[in-house]
Amino acid sequence: MEEDTWKQEQAECEVRNLAFLIQFQYITSLAHRKCR
Repeated sequence: MEEDTWKQEQAECEVRNLAFLIQFQYITSLAHRKCR
């Protein structure tokens, strides 16, 4: 039971990290476009 909740928390953490990375890449790509 505890292992399942740990896996769920781990998955949510990975999703959050992925979303953050995508957001970051999107923002940096927008910034690069503005610079040109």
